[in-house]
Amino acid sequence: MKKTFLFLCTFSLLAFFASAQKNTSLVQSTGNGNTVTVDQAGLENSTDVEQVGTANTADSDQYGGENTSTIDQMGDNGAGSGIDNFAQNWQDGNKNQSGQTQNGDRNWQESFQDGNRNKNTQNQGVGYAEDNYQHNTQIGNRNKNVQDQRFDQNYQYNYQEGNRNSTDQFTRSGPNGPPGSSASNVTIGNRNKTKQWQDGENDIADTYQVGNENDSDMRQEGGDGNMAYDVQMGDLNVAKTHQDGNANQSYNYQDGNNHSIDTYQSGDSNITTVNQYGAEHNSNTNQIGNGNSNTVNQSGGF
Repeated sequence: MKKTFLFLCTFSLLAFFASAQKNTSLVQSTGNGNTVTVDQAGLENSTDVEQVGTANTADSDQYGGENTSTIDQMGDNGAGSGIDNFAQNWQDGNKNQSGQTQNGDRNWQESFQDGNRNKNTQNQGVGYAEDNYQHNTQIGNRNKNVQDQRFDQNYQYNYQEGNRNSTDQFTRSGPNGPPGSSASNVTIGNRNKTKQWQDGENDIADTYQVGNENDSDMRQEGGDGNMAYDVQMGDLNVAKTHQDGNANQSYNYQDGNNHSIDTYQSGDSNITTVNQYGAEHNSNTNQIGNGNSNTVNQSGGF
C-alpha cells in the first residue's frame, strides 16, 4: 500500500512538472506602493515584472529547472523617483536564471537559488543612486553571481555554498554625494572564484573563503582610504589584491598549506599586512610610493 501511494505521488509530481512547462508571465504596473507576486512550478517557465514608481514590491517564486525570472523597478524620471523598492527572486532547481534591475535610492534586492548551474544578475543605480542593498544566496555547484552598483554608500552581500561557483561584485562611486560602498563575500566549498572590483574612495571589500583551491581577486581603483580584507581557510588557495591611491589598507589571512598571496599598492601612506599559518606558503608584495608599511607573518608547518 505504501509503495503504491509513493508511486502515485511520484507519478503525479512528474506529470505536474511535465504539464507545467513553458509558461510565460508578464506583469506591468505604474504607480506607488504596488505589490506583485508570481508563483510558477515546472520547467522552462518565464516571469517578467516591470514596475514604475516608488515603494513597490515584486516577489517571484519558481520551482523547477531552466526557468527565467526578471524584475525591473524603475523611476518615472522625476525627482525622487525609483526609491524604496523591493525585489525578490526565489528559484529551486537547476539551470535557472534570475535578473533584477533598479534605479534610484534606498532600493533592496534579494535572490535565492538552490540547485546547480544557476545564474543571478543584480544591477542597481541607473544614474544617481545611493543607499542601495543587494543580497544573493546560492546553494549548489557551478553557480554564477554578478552584482553591480552605482554610486555611493551602497552595500553588496554574496553567500555561496558548493563547488566551482563564481561571483563578480562591482561598485562605482559618482561625482556627487558622500563616497564609500561595501562588498562582502562568503564562499564555502572548493575551487570557487571571487572577484571584487571597486572604483571610488573609502570603499570596503571583504572575502571569507573556506575550502581548497579557491581564488580571490580584489581590485580597488580611483580613490583613497580604501580597505580590503581577505580570509582563506584550507589548502592551495590564492589571494590577489590591487590598490591604487593613498591611505589604502590591505589585510590577508590564510590558514592551511600551499597558499599564495600577491599584493600591489601604488600611492602613499598605504598599509599591507599578511598572515599565513601552515606550510609551503608564498607571499609577494609590491608597493610604489612614500610612507608605506608592509608586514608579513608566516608561521607553522613544523
